[in-house]
This record gives sequence, structure tokens and C-alpha cells, in this order.
Amino acid sequence: MRIRGNLFVIATLAGLLACSSSKKASENVPPPPAWVQSKPSIPGYYVGVGRAPKVGDVNSYRQSSKNNALADMSSEISVSISTSSVLHQFESSLRFSEDFTSTIQAESQKDLEGYELVDTYEDNTSVWSYYRLSKATWADIQAKKRDAAVTSGLDLFERGNNFKNSGDVKNAFMNYIKALESMKAYLGEPLQTIYNGKSILLGNELFDAITGLVNSIKIAAVQQSLSVKAGENLSSDKLQFIATTGGNPLKQFPLVFSFTAKPLRNATVLTNEKGKAGYALDNIFSAKGIETFTAEADWPGMAAEATTDSYFRRLSEKFNPSPAYISIEVIKPKVFVSSVEKNQGTILADRPLASKLISLLNGDGIDLASDAQSGDFVLDVQAETVLRNQSGSLVYAEVVGTIQLKDNKGNVLFSQQLAGTTAANLNMTSAGADAMKRQAEKLGGYLWTQIHDIIVKR
Repeated sequence: MRIRGNLFVIATLAGLLACSSSKKASENVPPPPAWVQSKPSIPGYYVGVGRAPKVGDVNSYRQSSKNNALADMSSEISVSISTSSVLHQFESSLRFSEDFTSTIQAESQKDLEGYELVDTYEDNTSVWSYYRLSKATWADIQAKKRDAAVTSGLDLFERGNNFKNSGDVKNAFMNYIKALESMKAYLGEPLQTIYNGKSILLGNELFDAITGLVNSIKIAAVQQSLSVKAGENLSSDKLQFIATTGGNPLKQFPLVFSFTAKPLRNATVLTNEKGKAGYALDNIFSAKGIETFTAEADWPGMAAEATTDSYFRRLSEKFNPSPAYISIEVIKPKVFVSSVEKNQGTILADRPLASKLISLLNGDGIDLASDAQSGDFVLDVQAETVLRNQSGSLVYAEVVGTIQLKDNKGNVLFSQQLAGTTAANLNMTSAGADAMKRQAEKLGGYLWTQIHDIIVKR
């Protein structure tokens, strides 16, 4: 009992000491200054106040407090879109609208400078930072940055014009995009400058240069319509387009292709010395009968070469006049079904196996030929029933034979032996008829999948 009493006294004293220490610590914290209670407003200054909890090491939470204060200050810097700016052109002419205001604010925050620390405050749980930035200082900093950005943009604009004049459309476009990117933080402003002795709005000049460049490109199909049998191929000299500007062929210019029947791999192709580019399609198949092959200038791809900025890559998707098309008629394959089907040596007029195959062909949209000469394929069935066993009053019959798929030249493309399908009945004729029915039902499985895939060459 004495030990327990001593432990109780020790614990009580420890608790009292802890409370006393905490109370003293709280008493040592000075009261918060007015700027902690209410964010100050100072004429001629942007102000930022930030708080961070005391979590982690001292440098970490003090830096967090500073970052929060600068973010708060940055939110005070207003951004407006001038009606004379290229950004306004994007929205009005291209109907391309994004929350660019927040993007510009983020750029401003990232490059914030010229600010000064006014005060800090800490209590037991948090730290506060108070910064301010002279509006005049910030305006001067921004003016110098804007001038530097315009100088860079003007240089890239000049390079783009030189490439355009030499007929290099791709590099002209890429330099125009780079010029816009170099002035990204200021695209909402008029960006007035002097070029070749004239006062211009650089952003708008770049917009006009890009749209003029894009509209000067003409893409045309060498053949506007083609026909092909299902399962066959079209070579790149058939699916060919020519790109020109001002009547002259565009060399080494990227065209991107698409096809309504299926997605394409490696769909971007550069034009040759004659401005031509083509694409080869294999195993063409269509459920509709008419498909469209399309070619257009790969502006997004060129923009991706020029910049990693997703904003300008999305913008480039808007710069696309009408693409060029080739209409492709996909002629369905025709199949002639021939068969000799016997039960007990008697030819079956209803041809149960052939009838099943015809039903499968119709169901998959494959046309039937009236004779072997007019068909692309011949599906031939040779089948008969044979006695396999007899047990008591039951007779067992089995279907044997072959199914072959041939092309119109007589080449065997597929061959399958028929065996193993049996049925029992009281007499051989009935058992044979039942076996034929079972064999017909089994044709719709994997065997038909193999035949179908060869016909449509998938």
C-alpha cells in the first residue's frame, strides 16, 4: 500500500509540473499583432498574410507560412483580358476558351519578386508571415519581363516568317507557336511593339500569321473513291494524298490519317518531294459497306514538337481547315455453298449441313453466290451417315465426311474432317437423320469461327 501511495504522489506531482510548464509557456507567448487578427490594406501595396501549423521541422513550417503568404499576395494581383489581345482572338475567332486568367496568376506567383517581409508571429501551435509588395515595383518588374518576352517573341516571329518565305511551312508554324509560348504570361495584353518600322500588336500578328499559314495549305486525294473486296488490301499508292501551298508541293510535311473502319497505327506520314503521302491498309472489312479514309495536316503533332505546354497543343487542334477524304466501297465477299449429304446412301434434299452454313453466312452479312464461278469462295460439304453400333433395339449412326473452303481458283483454304457426332434410334434411317441434325448444330461453334475468319481475312 505504501508503494502505491508513493506512485500516486509522484504521478500527481508530474502532472502539476507539466500543467505549470504549459501555463508558463502560454504566458510567455506575446499577444498576436493586429495583422494576424485582420489582414491589413495598404495603399500602393499588395499584401499577403500566411499561416502554417507547427508540424515537422522549423524550416519546413516557416517556409510553408511564407509560401501561403505569397500565394495570398498573388491573389490580389488582378488579371484582365484586353479586347486587343491575341487571347481575345482565340476566344472570338476559334471559340477556344480556357481559364487562362488562373494560368496567368499561377505564372505571376511562380515568378513573384520584389516583395519584402514585414513581420512574423508565432504561438505554441502556428506561425504567421506578413509580406508586402509595392505596386509600382511590381509594375516595373512586369514591364521589364514583358519587354523581354516581346523581344523573344519578335525574334521567333521573324524566324517563322523566314521559314514561311522559304516554303518550310512546318518550321514556320512551330516557330509561331514558340513565339506565343514565350509570351504566355502576357497573352491577355495587347503586346504593342515595332516590327519593320511599323507599330504592331505582336500577339495578333502571330494569330494572323498562323491562320494564314493554315488556310494556305490544300490537301487533296489523288483518287476520291475506291472499291475493294472485303478482306483484301489497298496499297499506299492507291490511298494517296497531295499537299500544296500556293500551288506548290509541300515537302516533308506531316499528314495524319484516319479510317472509319478501324484505328490506324503509325498514322502520321511525311510527304515526299512531290508533296505526296500515302498509307497502306490491309484486311479491309466493313459492316456498313462504305468507309471513309481521311487525311489532314498534323498541326497538333507539330505543336507537340514545338512545345510541351498542353495549352498550345490543345489550341493547335483548332487550326484545321476541312480535311481530304477518300470514299471506300467495301464489297462483301460472295460464297457459293455446295454439298452432297446422304443418309443411308440416300441424298438429303433439305441439306441440313448446307442449310446451317447458309444461315451462318446470312447472319454475318456475307452474301451468297448463285454458282461457283460468280463466288469469291466455295464452301463444300461432303457428308454421309454410317452404322457405328447396335445395342439391343437401338441403332447408332455417325456422320462422317469433310467440309472444305476454297477460293475461286480452287485452292483449299480450310479443311475439316467430320467424325464423332452420333445418334441412336430404333432404325438406321432415323438414327442417321438425328445424327445429321446434331452435326448441323455443332457447325456454329469453333469450326464456323475458323471459316468465317478466313472469308473476311481478319
